[in-house]
Amino acid sequence: MSNTFNMARLDFYTLKSQTAMYFIIPVIAVFFSMTGSPLSVLGFTAAWLVLLVNTNLFAIQEKYGLERLYSSLSLDKKSVVLGRYISTTINYLFAFLVVVIIGVIMSFVQGRTNPVDGIVEGFCLSLLVFTLISAIQLPIYFGAGYTKGRILSMIPFLVIIGFVMLQSFFEELGSVIQTILTFGNSIYAISFIVSVVVMVISYYIAVFCYKRRQ
Repeated sequence: MSNTFNMARLDFYTLKSQTAMYFIIPVIAVFFSMTGSPLSVLGFTAAWLVLLVNTNLFAIQEKYGLERLYSSLSLDKKSVVLGRYISTTINYLFAFLVVVIIGVIMSFVQGRTNPVDGIVEGFCLSLLVFTLISAIQLPIYFGAGYTKGRILSMIPFLVIIGFVMLQSFFEELGSVIQTILTFGNSIYAISFIVSVVVMVISYYIAVFCYKRRQ
């Protein structure tokens, strides 16, 4: 387990060169808050931005041949994969916390009522989107590498974007989604459980793909 956390710390150290991306998160959060966007929208924004940051990990890993560094530190493949899953999830949680704090502060400044309204909804639904995309991307990158896998990794992004666009053309679909969301806590609990299960399954697939690759 210590190797796993060492790998996660190494990922955070690797991302020091990408700190500019982290400053974009609060800037965008302030912008959306000023437009009156709910916390759920801020949560989705955090998920999208963190997914882009996490992609850079594999680009840097491939560019500088960090697999040799992992081997020299006696990090086995399972530790590398699990450490990457932990670091990417922590990145998302940190980004979500930042946008929530900004959203709540902006709500107070603008005099909006119920500034914390939508936190649970925003967390569970944005976590679901984050895990569904990550669960597909991570095994692809571990199995094919960044250069070969970056095209395939766009598929989950395009699917989500396509799904959102469909709501604009088919009002019935939007109505169905709104009806589902009226179940409130039950839907949020289910989405959280699905997120956890999907990430666990994805982890084992990523380990298998990484072992087959090297």
